[in-house]
Amino acid sequence: MTGTYEEVLSSLSGMSSVLVCTHVAPDADALGSAGALAYLLAKSGVDAKVGIAERIPEKLSPLLTKVQVVHELPKSPVDAVVAVDTATEPRVSLPMGELRGLCSKVINIDHHISNTGWGDVNLVVPEASASAQIVFELLKRGGHRVCSTAATLLYMGLLDDTGSFRFSNATAEAFRCAAELIDAGAKPDLVAEHLYFSLPLRELKIRAYALTNLNVELDGRLAMLSVSSKMLSDAGATAEDTEGVVDIARSVTGAKAAVFMREMSDGWKLSLRSKDEALDVQQIAAQFGGGGHKMAAGLKIVGTQAQVEAKILKAFEQAFSAAGF
Repeated sequence: MTGTYEEVLSSLSGMSSVLVCTHVAPDADALGSAGALAYLLAKSGVDAKVGIAERIPEKLSPLLTKVQVVHELPKSPVDAVVAVDTATEPRVSLPMGELRGLCSKVINIDHHISNTGWGDVNLVVPEASASAQIVFELLKRGGHRVCSTAATLLYMGLLDDTGSFRFSNATAEAFRCAAELIDAGAKPDLVAEHLYFSLPLRELKIRAYALTNLNVELDGRLAMLSVSSKMLSDAGATAEDTEGVVDIARSVTGAKAAVFMREMSDGWKLSLRSKDEALDVQQIAAQFGGGGHKMAAGLKIVGTQAQVEAKILKAFEQAFSAAGF
């Protein structure tokens, strides 16, 4: 069940130690939201850290230098674990089974429509454009002064999850939130420089490899591209370097949706994007145990590339038919 901002603030009140976690392979919204929350809690005297198993993506790390980040389970109990931008418990970067044994309360803050309210206290706001928007509202209601450092982190999350305010979730409220964050000291030029204008050569190489596999299927309605493990190795790239590759397929004229497939050791990770409000890719992802948003979702499928492509093409063909495409 979804709670309120006041319930989250009441739960955090009086706590002296908090670990702020987020999902595996954290993106700009996950790290910006978690980082801003941990930073301002620490400024108020709470022992607050961000906890993720992975290293911070190279392009985002310069924006998180003032946030204390740990990459393993705490050695002693904490008062609460706050999971930000994480739709399901298994998606938390650090093992929640062990984290639950180290804390008295799990607080779940998210904007994914697929979030079922798996925390002890839940603040799920699907109409929010990004988790950063929810965290910003929470901090304001909690009386925190959102300084330039925190505002920049929150702006980073909002900018990235709205596709630089190009996606359908770039609502009037999202623009108002951005304006407030800039008034609070957010630095849009600094965020843009790190998010979009600081691409390592290996990331450009993997995009070039992906383009060689760009195809349109289902009478041009679906654009698909993929990268294999060998391509990643040849480019000297990592999984995080493929973030945003799906937008190459999304830009194909006439396509109603886009799919990006990345080979993993035990199958394939798929990113799905819809270009039409009538097509809900979250429902397609849910068929395979994935989730996300109506216009952007993800999943993992075990099998060969041919097997996975056949399954996803069938799912999209059915979804297109239902949507009247």
